[in-house]
Amino acid sequence: MDVYSKKTRDELIAICKERKIKGYSSMKKDEIIQLLTPTQINSILDNTGTSSIATLKMNEIISDNAIYSIKDSIDSYDSYVSLIDLTKLGTQFRRIAEVFDTHLHMPISKREVEKRFAVSEMFDKIMFPITFTSLQDAIDKLDNAPGDLQRQLRSFFKIFAKYGLHKEEKKKKEKKKKAKKTKDDSDSDSDSDNIMYTFNPISKSECEAIVHPALRNIFKNKVDRIGFIQSKGGKCQLCTSTERLAIDHWRAHSVYNIDDPKLAVLLCEKCNNTHHNFDASHCIKKNKDLLSYLRNWIKIEKEIRGYGFQPNEVDLNTQRESMVYVNNHYCQNGLPLPDSFWEGLL
Repeated sequence: MDVYSKKTRDELIAICKERKIKGYSSMKKDEIIQLLTPTQINSILDNTGTSSIATLKMNEIISDNAIYSIKDSIDSYDSYVSLIDLTKLGTQFRRIAEVFDTHLHMPISKREVEKRFAVSEMFDKIMFPITFTSLQDAIDKLDNAPGDLQRQLRSFFKIFAKYGLHKEEKKKKEKKKKAKKTKDDSDSDSDSDNIMYTFNPISKSECEAIVHPALRNIFKNKVDRIGFIQSKGGKCQLCTSTERLAIDHWRAHSVYNIDDPKLAVLLCEKCNNTHHNFDASHCIKKNKDLLSYLRNWIKIEKEIRGYGFQPNEVDLNTQRESMVYVNNHYCQNGLPLPDSFWEGLL
């Protein structure tokens, strides 16, 4: 290829090293060029038979004249982590995993990830072949769009970065330069274009030392979920609301990585959002004027500790600070809480 013929042998070797291509040490310049060309890749694919890597389309492997070492990937693919294997079939995380697993070692923009994720989710229940008769027809049929794309992608990265998923933002100088060239394009310099992801999977041997995330679904089937909701009277265990209820982890899943039914609590949307990935004592600070709310929090916290799920040091300090905050609030209003109010927790 012309792009390689103008380079020296040493420069070609540097490209091979960067792309993890092997077998070039005894080759002449022309032979190394052949090793880097698509023709060589095609012959490799033809000689290796079916493979999870070989099934990738060529336009997903070749980008901007960057030819990746397919043979090396085929020979060692099974020894590396797959994000698909780490996610559950039918979930949005699986959709995102499929995007990265089909773009190994290839930089892909945040915008492109979100686009592919959204489209694959919307087409999930569409049977092919399909014909859209109009734009409205397409809108009516593609009604399975995921909600918060950016939040899902952030959550995905937070969990799977340790498996070789990298995120990089273009340097400010590059961003300014691009903005100057395309000042008429208001969206050209958005975060979606400036943030790039690359999945360079770690080996399975490295993966053995990683504590894998527990599944977020405490109850694995509908019957168990309904049974739990009914056992709690169909109302929030903190504020007693019956609106927009959800089963949550009392100990933040993102922190403790525990998936045990004993940690399950039924919370309304408001309480759930306040709890989020923090200790649940954040809720009592926001609802300090409701004694019944405070007592409900105390009851749940004692039950969870009784099951053996003690708060870590950070959460324990947060709880103490929250309880002191509430105590001071009542003292300032001339209605101090009795010493026994927090019994068993302080």
